[in-house]
Amino acid sequence: LYFGHSGRTSVSPEVAHFLEEFWEMLAFFGNTLIFVVAGAVIGYKLPLAPGIDFAQLLLVYIACTLIRAFIGGLAYFVFNLAGANLEAKDQVVSIWGGLRGAVGLALAMMVFGNSAVCE
Repeated sequence: LYFGHSGRTSVSPEVAHFLEEFWEMLAFFGNTLIFVVAGAVIGYKLPLAPGIDFAQLLLVYIACTLIRAFIGGLAYFVFNLAGANLEAKDQVVSIWGGLRGAVGLALAMMVFGNSAVCE
């Protein structure tokens, strides 16, 4: 926000480099914390899950990937009609990429912790 208000020209290059490194380190610690907490929760709850849950989880994953492929293909078609000239390999990466990493894991943990969803 500070850079957006005052611009990068009012901050010396040394400070700008330090700030960039600082925010990168903070993001690393945040990601690490999310993965450690998720691992602890999964390790605690996993032995209590029945086997059918794993089969359902696999089916949901496959369904989400197929739905994402359909929506991605539709968007690919519409964007190419609009003149964007997207390549098919970019489409495959966007379909397979999904929402992975710390953001998706944090969202899943929020859903897991919400008692209204579990009911």
